[in-house]
Amino acid sequence: MHLSWLRRQTRPDALLKPSLVVEDTTLDDDQLASMSTEDLIRAILNFDNGITSLENKLASMSTEDIIRETRFLKEESRRRKLCCHSYEEKVKEGKEIIREYDEKIKEIDMEYEEKIKEIDMEYEDLEYEEIDEEIDMEYEVKIKEVDKKYDEKTNEIYMEFQDKFTEYEKKTKEIEMELRKLIGED
Repeated sequence: MHLSWLRRQTRPDALLKPSLVVEDTTLDDDQLASMSTEDLIRAILNFDNGITSLENKLASMSTEDIIRETRFLKEESRRRKLCCHSYEEKVKEGKEIIREYDEKIKEIDMEYEEKIKEIDMEYEDLEYEEIDEEIDMEYEVKIKEVDKKYDEKTNEIYMEFQDKFTEYEKKTKEIEMELRKLIGED
């Protein structure tokens, strides 16, 4: 039930060691709205008891233990921030790779459209009666040549970026695994 999530969050050891706490993203406004008044009161009391328990634990700790715990929490926070920053940088890098890929494809698309227009313009002035089978075949051959070149260029760009995408995914997964370790999901 919903209270188990709150109980886990308010355990004194969980409050002292955030590396053991995993945010439950399934607890949202809809779930809170669906809880009865009694469940909400129990959850609040449980939270209050957890805070009181934490206060008691802190009161029983020596100054050195509190300092050690604070240092641990600061270091843990610093590692998480660094890891999150690395992940954000990888996301930016991925967006840049995609943007660069899109620009190259758009460039090729524009070249392709221009070539097709040029071919169309060559044959545009011909009257319908003048177009015979030979002219029609000539037109089709030119269009197929342009299509083939377009496909080759597109595949070339795809292959060039495929390596970048693969490397990006690999590095992102490594950072993701490190984040999971930091928050205790492994």
